[in-house]
Order: sequence, then structure tokens, then C-alpha cells
Amino acid sequence: GSEMCIETGLYNIGYIADKDNVTGYYGEVTAEAVKKFQKKNGLKETGTADNATLVLLFDSSAKKAK
Repeated sequence: GSEMCIETGLYNIGYIADKDNVTGYYGEVTAEAVKKFQKKNGLKETGTADNATLVLLFDSSAKKAK
């Protein structure tokens, strides 16, 4: 599902460190990674991958975790 895409996106730019956490299950690890991503990219820290988050996640201008 879409969760897998979110996690893959987060993994690709370093917000999910361990490939084993890319499970397709939107759990705590994913929510925390989304929050970190949102904070670093100036979005509201909700932990929910809303449309704005997703658009930015797959945009080349997204700030990487490191």
C-alpha cells in the first residue's frame, strides 16, 4: 500500500535508518520518521503523512535527515 511508499521515501533520504523497518505497516517508527521529516522541512509535526508531506517527500528539494 501507500505506507510502503512513504517508508521507502523516508528510508531513501535517511529518516528511517534500518531497511528492516520498511514493512508497509504505519507504526511508531514510521510516525517518528515522518515527524522528523516534517520538522526538518518546516511542516507541522503531526506524524501523519498528509498530502503536503507526501508531495515534499518525493520532491528533489526535500531536506535529507543528515
